[in-house]
Amino acid sequence: MVTNIRTTSPRLTIILHSGAYDRVCYALWTSLAALSSGMEAHMLLTFEGLRRFTRNNINKLDDETPVTVHDDIKFGLEAGVVQ
Repeated sequence: MVTNIRTTSPRLTIILHSGAYDRVCYALWTSLAALSSGMEAHMLLTFEGLRRFTRNNINKLDDETPVTVHDDIKFGLEAGVVQ
C-alpha cells in the first residue's frame, strides 16, 4: 500500500552504488547527521552497496576500498576507535 504523505521536513536521499568501506562509512555518517538534525534520510543500496551489509562483509577490506586507507582503517578497527 502506497500512500501520498507530504512532509515539510527536509529530506536526504543517498544512492550507495559502491561497497568500498570508506564510501559506506561516509554514507552512514551523513545519514546519521541528517537524522540527528531532524531530517528524513533514505538510502538506496545497489548490489555492491548492499553486499557490504551482508554477514561477515561489514569490516572486510577488499579491492573496492582504496589501498591508501587500508592501514588507517585496520589500525582504527584494532584500536577500537572505528566501529
